[in-house]
Amino acid sequence: MLQFNKRVLFVGFGAVARCTLPILVKHVGIQPGNITIMDFERNEAALKPWLEQGMKFIQDRITPANLGSFLGAAFITLTPILLEVVLAELNAAFNLNLDPGVTSMAQLLVFGGLIIFFLIVEPHGLARLWQITKEKLRLWPFPY
Repeated sequence: MLQFNKRVLFVGFGAVARCTLPILVKHVGIQPGNITIMDFERNEAALKPWLEQGMKFIQDRITPANLGSFLGAAFITLTPILLEVVLAELNAAFNLNLDPGVTSMAQLLVFGGLIIFFLIVEPHGLARLWQITKEKLRLWPFPY
C-alpha cells in the first residue's frame, strides 16, 4: 500500500470527494486525522461517518477575500513537485545524466525566480493576477 503522511484539504464535498475519500483512506493509507473537508454547507448525513473517523470539517467558502490564501498554498505546494517531474523528464529525454544536486539547485533557482517574478509583476498576489485575467477574458473578443 502506498503511504502518504501529509495533510489533505478537500474544497467541497460533492460526488468527487465522496468517491475519493474511501480510496485515500483504504488504498493510499492517509490517516483520517490528516484530512480536512471544507464546504459551505454542512451535510450531516454524508459527513457523519467521516467525522467519526477523525476528519475535520470547516464550514466556509472560497471568496475573493480568501482566494489568495488558497492560490498561494497551491503554488508553494505544487510548483516544486511540478519542477521535479519536469526536470526528471528533461534529464531522461536528453540523456543529460545530471547529478541530483544539480537538479535540486535548478528547482530552487526556478522556484525562487518564479516567486520574484510574481512579486514584481503583481505585488498584490496571485488572487489579483487571477482577477485581472478574468476581467480581460470577459472583454477578450471586444476590448473596446
